Amino acid sequence: MRPPFQERFQVYVMGPTQDVRLATVAAGQSIPKINLTIDLEAPFVLRRRAIGGVDGFLKTRWTGPTQDYRQGDLMILESLQQPFFGQNGSPSPVSPEITYPPGGTLSLDLVNTGAYDLTNVTFYWIGVNRYPWGVLPAPSYPSEFRGSNFAQPFLTPALAAPDVQLRLPFKCKPDGDLVIRGGQATQAGVVSGCPSVLNPGVLAATSAMSIVLRDYNGMPYMNDWVDINILFGTSLAADFGTGPGHPGIIYPEIYLPENRQLLIDVQQTVGGVAGASLLINFIGAKVFKGAREQ
Repeated sequence: MRPPFQERFQVYVMGPTQDVRLATVAAGQSIPKINLTIDLEAPFVLRRRAIGGVDGFLKTRWTGPTQDYRQGDLMILESLQQPFFGQNGSPSPVSPEITYPPGGTLSLDLVNTGAYDLTNVTFYWIGVNRYPWGVLPAPSYPSEFRGSNFAQPFLTPALAAPDVQLRLPFKCKPDGDLVIRGGQATQAGVVSGCPSVLNPGVLAATSAMSIVLRDYNGMPYMNDWVDINILFGTSLAADFGTGPGHPGIIYPEIYLPENRQLLIDVQQTVGGVAGASLLINFIGAKVFKGAREQ
């Protein structure tokens, strides 16, 4: 039975671009009423969250759709609410889910109780946008199909530092449809003296790589750049291809019909490594049209 609404993966970013006060949060500083406005096109259902640019001494409280705080006060450290602040593809769940109407506001208060300044503090609110059926394309499984687990890599050209590359195509192969349910990521560099050899390594926060995923029409799945350490599980060279313990999860899954493209914006800031590439391993399933084999 088809659900009453079409759900589409969505990430809302609340960082220095949305509120300049988050660029530097001084030791001991409190910041009230950091507001995130939901787009007018669809209600947003919050199901997970994560934070970047923080340490273990940040406290927050935030509101539902009627400016109703979901925490009594600025009492509990974020480090106690979500291990590793939801990074490495493991955002913390929000249950029960919270629905914000189109044009609604999520407000957040914070205090830095630590002894050091925090820079580029960024909150990631992860969930779905809900649309009436027929408003957006909704490619999905054929009436009869065969499926198998599948992973397909995506490698960017070499990135400068800083660098921005827009709408890089990730194309589903022509032998069947691709269902993207998650992924892992790593930084790939060139081995000295062997320019044709890639050297996968750890994609740490200092890599400062971020992306925006877009559907084939160019419609984004997020309102701003999302740190790759938030969106995907990262990987050591020895593990790449088999996946980390907690690969980043994309839900609802992104269904790519054969020969259809996912467009990817990639950014590397000054903190990145010049000449490195971003390697993403999209993990999910391959869908082949036709009846299941008996």
